[in-house]
Amino acid sequence: RFSMAANESEPFGLKSIVLTGSNLLLLVLICFVYSFSAFKLDLKQTLRWTESDVGMVFLCASIGQNVAVHLGVACDRYGALVSYALTGVLKGVGLLGMWWCYSSQVTSVPLYGFFLFLDAQGMSIGIIVAMKEVQRVAPSSLSGLMAAVSKFALGAGGVY
Repeated sequence: RFSMAANESEPFGLKSIVLTGSNLLLLVLICFVYSFSAFKLDLKQTLRWTESDVGMVFLCASIGQNVAVHLGVACDRYGALVSYALTGVLKGVGLLGMWWCYSSQVTSVPLYGFFLFLDAQGMSIGIIVAMKEVQRVAPSSLSGLMAAVSKFALGAGGVY
Protein backbone atom coordinates (compact mmCIF):
# COMPACT_ATOMS: atom_id res chain seq x y z
CA ARG A 1 0.00 0.00 0.00
CA PHE A 2 0.98 3.60 -0.66
CA SER A 3 0.34 4.56 2.93
CA MET A 4 2.05 6.43 5.67
CA ALA A 5 0.07 6.86 8.85
CA ALA A 6 -0.32 10.44 9.97
CA ASN A 7 1.48 10.73 13.26
CA GLU A 8 1.51 13.88 15.33
CA SER A 9 4.90 12.94 16.76
CA GLU A 10 6.34 12.53 13.27
CA PRO A 11 7.19 15.85 11.59
CA PHE A 12 5.60 16.84 8.32
CA GLY A 13 8.78 16.03 6.42
CA LEU A 14 9.95 15.54 2.87
CA LYS A 15 8.02 12.27 2.38
CA SER A 16 4.78 13.96 3.45
CA ILE A 17 5.47 16.95 1.21
CA VAL A 18 6.17 14.71 -1.82
CA LEU A 19 3.04 12.63 -1.19
CA THR A 20 0.92 15.74 -0.70
CA GLY A 21 2.35 17.44 -3.80
CA SER A 22 1.87 14.38 -6.02
CA ASN A 23 -1.73 13.93 -4.86
CA LEU A 24 -2.53 17.60 -5.45
CA LEU A 25 -0.98 17.38 -8.93
CA LEU A 26 -3.20 14.37 -9.61
CA LEU A 27 -6.26 16.40 -8.65
CA VAL A 28 -5.30 19.13 -11.11
CA LEU A 29 -4.60 16.67 -13.93
CA ILE A 30 -7.75 14.59 -13.40
CA CYS A 31 -9.99 17.62 -13.62
CA PHE A 32 -7.99 19.29 -16.38
CA VAL A 33 -9.22 16.83 -19.00
CA TYR A 34 -12.80 16.81 -17.74
CA SER A 35 -14.67 19.87 -18.86
CA PHE A 36 -17.76 18.84 -20.82
CA SER A 37 -18.72 22.35 -21.78
CA ALA A 38 -15.44 22.74 -23.66
CA PHE A 39 -16.38 20.10 -26.23
CA LYS A 40 -20.19 20.00 -26.06
CA LEU A 41 -20.88 22.16 -29.14
CA ASP A 42 -18.21 20.43 -31.22
CA LEU A 43 -19.77 17.06 -30.42
CA LYS A 44 -23.22 18.33 -31.28
CA GLN A 45 -22.07 19.58 -34.68
CA THR A 46 -19.71 16.76 -35.63
CA LEU A 47 -21.90 13.87 -34.55
CA ARG A 48 -25.12 15.67 -35.53
CA TRP A 49 -26.70 15.22 -32.13
CA THR A 50 -29.81 16.99 -30.92
CA GLU A 51 -29.90 18.96 -27.68
CA SER A 52 -31.64 15.95 -26.10
CA ASP A 53 -28.78 13.70 -27.17
CA VAL A 54 -26.23 16.04 -25.60
CA GLY A 55 -28.34 16.17 -22.45
CA MET A 56 -28.39 12.35 -22.24
CA VAL A 57 -24.60 12.20 -22.62
CA PHE A 58 -24.20 14.81 -19.89
CA LEU A 59 -26.56 12.82 -17.66
CA CYS A 60 -24.24 9.82 -18.04
CA ALA A 61 -21.32 12.01 -16.95
CA SER A 62 -23.28 13.36 -13.98
CA ILE A 63 -24.19 9.86 -12.83
CA GLY A 64 -20.58 8.75 -13.25
CA GLN A 65 -19.28 11.70 -11.32
CA ASN A 66 -21.76 11.66 -8.45
CA VAL A 67 -22.57 7.98 -7.85
CA ALA A 68 -19.29 7.09 -6.23
CA VAL A 69 -19.91 5.36 -2.89
CA HIS A 70 -18.63 2.06 -4.29
CA LEU A 71 -15.42 3.81 -5.33
CA GLY A 72 -14.82 5.05 -1.79
CA VAL A 73 -15.35 1.51 -0.52
CA ALA A 74 -12.84 0.20 -3.07
CA CYS A 75 -10.35 2.86 -1.98
CA ASP A 76 -10.74 1.86 1.67
CA ARG A 77 -10.49 -1.86 0.93
CA TYR A 78 -7.66 -1.95 -1.62
CA GLY A 79 -5.62 1.16 -0.82
CA ALA A 80 -4.25 4.04 -2.79
CA LEU A 81 -2.10 2.21 -5.37
CA VAL A 82 -4.94 -0.03 -6.56
CA SER A 83 -7.28 2.96 -6.53
CA TYR A 84 -4.85 4.98 -8.65
CA ALA A 85 -4.54 2.06 -11.06
CA LEU A 86 -8.34 1.89 -11.28
CA THR A 87 -8.37 5.64 -11.93
CA GLY A 88 -6.00 5.14 -14.86
CA VAL A 89 -7.97 2.24 -16.31
CA LEU A 90 -11.34 3.99 -16.06
CA LYS A 91 -9.99 7.30 -17.41
CA GLY A 92 -8.03 5.52 -20.15
CA VAL A 93 -10.92 3.39 -21.39
CA GLY A 94 -13.33 6.32 -21.14
CA LEU A 95 -11.14 8.81 -22.96
CA LEU A 96 -10.03 6.35 -25.65
CA GLY A 97 -13.63 5.27 -26.16
CA MET A 98 -14.83 8.85 -26.57
CA TRP A 99 -11.93 9.56 -28.95
CA TRP A 100 -12.82 6.45 -30.98
CA CYS A 101 -16.49 7.43 -31.19
CA TYR A 102 -15.59 10.95 -32.29
CA SER A 103 -12.84 10.05 -34.76
CA SER A 104 -14.84 7.19 -36.29
CA GLN A 105 -18.05 9.24 -36.43
CA VAL A 106 -19.88 6.69 -34.25
CA THR A 107 -23.00 8.63 -33.35
CA SER A 108 -24.38 6.23 -30.71
CA VAL A 109 -25.44 8.39 -27.77
CA PRO A 110 -25.59 5.44 -25.31
CA LEU A 111 -22.10 4.25 -26.31
CA TYR A 112 -20.54 7.71 -26.04
CA GLY A 113 -22.42 8.25 -22.78
CA PHE A 114 -21.04 4.98 -21.42
CA PHE A 115 -17.47 6.05 -22.19
CA LEU A 116 -18.07 9.45 -20.59
CA PHE A 117 -19.56 7.64 -17.57
CA LEU A 118 -16.35 5.57 -17.26
CA ASP A 119 -14.22 8.71 -17.56
CA ALA A 120 -16.26 10.40 -14.82
CA GLN A 121 -15.98 7.33 -12.57
CA GLY A 122 -12.21 7.47 -13.03
CA MET A 123 -12.21 11.13 -12.12
CA SER A 124 -14.33 10.41 -9.04
CA ILE A 125 -12.09 7.69 -7.61
CA GLY A 126 -9.02 9.79 -8.39
CA ILE A 127 -10.48 12.70 -6.45
CA ILE A 128 -11.49 10.46 -3.55
CA VAL A 129 -8.10 8.82 -3.18
CA ALA A 130 -6.07 11.99 -3.70
CA MET A 131 -8.04 13.99 -1.15
CA LYS A 132 -7.96 11.08 1.29
CA GLU A 133 -4.20 10.69 0.94
CA VAL A 134 -3.56 14.41 1.38
CA GLN A 135 -5.58 14.36 4.61
CA ARG A 136 -3.93 11.15 5.79
CA VAL A 137 -0.32 12.32 5.51
CA ALA A 138 -0.93 15.75 6.99
CA PRO A 139 -0.91 16.34 10.74
CA SER A 140 -4.38 17.02 12.13
CA SER A 141 -3.29 20.58 12.92
CA LEU A 142 -3.08 21.18 9.15
CA SER A 143 -6.31 19.42 8.16
CA GLY A 144 -8.15 22.65 7.30
CA LEU A 145 -5.24 23.90 5.21
CA MET A 146 -4.93 20.57 3.39
CA ALA A 147 -8.68 20.55 2.67
CA ALA A 148 -8.42 24.08 1.26
CA VAL A 149 -5.36 23.26 -0.86
CA SER A 150 -7.10 20.11 -2.15
CA LYS A 151 -10.17 22.17 -3.04
CA PHE A 152 -7.96 24.65 -4.89
CA ALA A 153 -6.26 21.84 -6.86
CA LEU A 154 -9.64 20.37 -7.74
CA GLY A 155 -10.90 23.71 -9.06
CA ALA A 156 -7.64 24.59 -10.82
CA GLY A 157 -7.89 21.50 -13.00
CA GLY A 158 -11.17 22.61 -14.55
CA VAL A 159 -9.82 26.02 -15.54
CA TYR A 160 -8.14 26.12 -18.94
